[in-house]
Amino acid sequence: MDRNNAPSHRLGLIGRGLLAAVALLVVVVVLSRMERTPLPNGLELGHRYIWDERHDFYLWTKDGDLVSPYVLDLMCYNDRYLYSSTMDGPAFLYDIENGVLTSGSDPLYFSRKKESGLSCSPEGTTGYTQFLVGAGIIVHYPERVRDCTLSTPCPF
Repeated sequence: MDRNNAPSHRLGLIGRGLLAAVALLVVVVVLSRMERTPLPNGLELGHRYIWDERHDFYLWTKDGDLVSPYVLDLMCYNDRYLYSSTMDGPAFLYDIENGVLTSGSDPLYFSRKKESGLSCSPEGTTGYTQFLVGAGIIVHYPERVRDCTLSTPCPF
């Protein structure tokens, strides 16, 4: 190997190594942003877009279908229903068993919410949490809800 080419050859190896490291970092960031957090009822929480900087969370079915186009805010849920207030739209109740989304503007909303048994408060709750919980808490701290059951709801 010619001595004059040795420094440029080393620089090329270093450059390729740095490029590979940056590419790997991008892949890791993209994949971590697309992870979803499963709920005990089969639904999943996660980001809709990898570039989502606002930490907006959306709700998906276990088959990967988006349940609502609105950003989840506070929520409570049991095995059949999930209730959520939203950041940019109406509150809604999702019937997991039947795949029916009922928004707060629907005339049947209040009767369906009553039927769900979700009071989202410690008095008479039938959900996994005693209160409305932020979707971000569940996504960022899944261990806090992992051991919640319907008979022993999480006390947050």
